[in-house]
Amino acid sequence: MTIYSALSESLDQACQDFIRQECPKLPLSPSTVTKYRYNLTGFLTFCRKQAPPVLAPEQLSRGLFEKYNDHLLDQAREQKDTIKKRFTTLRALCRFLHQEGRIPEDCLRDFHPGPPPGPQAWQEPLPSPYWHHCQEFLRYCRSNRRLSHHTLRAYRNDLRCFSLYLEASGIQSPDISDIRKETLEGYLDHGVDRLKRKTIRRHFACLMAFTSYLEYEELLEQNPFDRFRLRLRDPQRRPVSLSLPEMELLLQAAYNRKGRSPIEEKGIIRDIAIMELLFACGIRVSELCGLTFRDYDREEHSLLIHGKGSRDRILFIPGEEPRQALNRYLDIRPGPHNPEDFIFLNKYGAPLEPHGVRNSVRYYVEQAALRRHVSPHTFRHTFASLLLEEGADIKYIQEFLGHSSILTTQIYLHTSDEKKREILKTRHPRNRMDVPIINFLTHCKIKLNQ
Repeated sequence: MTIYSALSESLDQACQDFIRQECPKLPLSPSTVTKYRYNLTGFLTFCRKQAPPVLAPEQLSRGLFEKYNDHLLDQAREQKDTIKKRFTTLRALCRFLHQEGRIPEDCLRDFHPGPPPGPQAWQEPLPSPYWHHCQEFLRYCRSNRRLSHHTLRAYRNDLRCFSLYLEASGIQSPDISDIRKETLEGYLDHGVDRLKRKTIRRHFACLMAFTSYLEYEELLEQNPFDRFRLRLRDPQRRPVSLSLPEMELLLQAAYNRKGRSPIEEKGIIRDIAIMELLFACGIRVSELCGLTFRDYDREEHSLLIHGKGSRDRILFIPGEEPRQALNRYLDIRPGPHNPEDFIFLNKYGAPLEPHGVRNSVRYYVEQAALRRHVSPHTFRHTFASLLLEEGADIKYIQEFLGHSSILTTQIYLHTSDEKKREILKTRHPRNRMDVPIINFLTHCKIKLNQ
């Protein structure tokens, strides 16, 4: 027996142990286990075709999974959802191998399969001096600035788009010296008609941070943003929120749903807990998916929320219904409750992702027959709007939402027409004046009918 055949048995044995030992704990239906076997077979075939072949668990790496992701993208028959399902199996496998001590780290913990987001996402910029400096900048942001993986992914996409723009402009091998005031103005004109104002601002904020890094490292003699001003005005938009009756219909649709199997019933209990928390606390969907058992104090009914910009805040879960919904889900949640484990899981036992929450909300919106677009962020808008209508101070709303500036919170300073009528009718100072119009009409000599 050669060493390669021995290693092959080692990797195959690890996958078999995963199917026999881990899958019954999740738990999974027999059809899902069959899909897991099929996905692992395809991945093992890909591993054997590598040069050199990947035949042992310790040979698994993030670079290998990136190559496998590109391999699936190159196959026209593989759709985006299919790729995510395949990587759901691989996520569970890596988590199992890491817990068993067979691999030193979970290679897929922050990995996002499928095509990268953003315009022209299917293209990869050619190797160039500019892209080399971009990679150094991203490493600097990760190690020195400690930016989150969400921000790093957005930075990488924005820098990629700018590189593709330079190549489309006829620059064969872009360099940092090609970033000039005229280049920025052309890039602005290129994106004004295709992108939203907020997206353009994010692109240029990334470029500004990149050029500031180059200037700090003395790689750029003059920052082109010293003579460039970005002036874009967003149209004033009113955040989309639900009324109290609409929110009641949405929650009622979840409570009235009947599961056809124990696994589906557990999913319904999870969905109820998710929507109750989104409405009760007004948290972002990424904050909800990132909750771990270390962040939840079951006695105090409090959550430690890790918000944007590394700003943490503590929120207390109000009311018995959201508390009972969350505790009910935790009682039936599969798997261990270690402090570092994520609270919310999908049906495969992997950490729940934002797109899974969006799909669940979309389903219950259809069941409630709400003829409008509702996303998990709509719960956040509704939370803030209804609290303000009930008379809550905007400073508390700012703290609840985790906004760094109150200017961001001021977008919720709107009320419904019914609330405006009620306030003017009950609280206007004219109501306290003792000057009735009936006396004037009684003594008026002009006939009103004439």
